Amino acid sequence: ITADSLIIDTPDQVLTEVRGIGNGHAMTQADSVEASDWIAGDTVVASFGEQEIGRGLTMLAALGSARSFFHIFEDSTEVGLPAINYARGREITVLFNNGALDRVDVVDGDGVYLEAPLRKPLP
Repeated sequence: ITADSLIIDTPDQVLTEVRGIGNGHAMTQADSVEASDWIAGDTVVASFGEQEIGRGLTMLAALGSARSFFHIFEDSTEVGLPAINYARGREITVLFNNGALDRVDVVDGDGVYLEAPLRKPLP
């Protein structure tokens, strides 16, 4: 998470929340297989907690002029290309369950979802 100011909550030296205030931006690390996903807004909040697989990210939110860009990989495509989701709104909340994306809520917003092709295009 990057921002003008960061507030990091670590009661008893356990990370519970990170708030990026002013030009908040959170991004995944891109690798050779997947491109970066990101979320941004006036403020970005990341919450961490206990899950079945151990401690991890449970919620990521962008507040104020919120934007997000995510790649969604489905097992049903033969070509291995992701669907793409771009959203913008007053607030975007992303919920995670055991390390996997569970739900995305957008308040007062809109967006676009581009489905991945199901098979390779014909020559």
